[in-house]
Amino acid sequence: MDYEFRKNLIEGGYSARFSMEHQFIARWVIEDLGTDDARISTLLNHIEAHLANGTTIEQRGPEMTLTIEDNEVVIQSNDLFSEQEFELEQDMDLYQSESIAECGIEDFEAMLHSWRAFFTK
Repeated sequence: MDYEFRKNLIEGGYSARFSMEHQFIARWVIEDLGTDDARISTLLNHIEAHLANGTTIEQRGPEMTLTIEDNEVVIQSNDLFSEQEFELEQDMDLYQSESIAECGIEDFEAMLHSWRAFFTK
C-alpha cells in the first residue's frame, strides 16, 4: 500500500494520497480519524488484541465503518451496508470501488504509525 501525507502550509490542513485501490483509506484518515492521537492509540491497541487472539473489531462512524477481521482491515462507506442485500449492477462497480478499501493489518498498522509521526512533527 503506497501513501503520502501532506500539510497545507497556507490553510494548515492535512491531505493524504493513497494508491488507487486504497483511496478510500485516505478519505477515512482525513475525514474520520483526523489527528486524534487517542483514537490512534486505541486502534493500535485493538490491532495488538486482534493479533494476539483474533478479536474482531468494528468501529462504525457517521459515514464509514472500519472492520478488522482475519488479519485484514476493511474500511467501507456505511451506504454499502444497505446495498449488501442487493446485487450491484455493473455500472455501480466504480462507485463501489470508491466506497471500500481493504489492506493487510501490518500495512494498516504501519500507516497509522506513519500518520501519527507525520502530524506530530
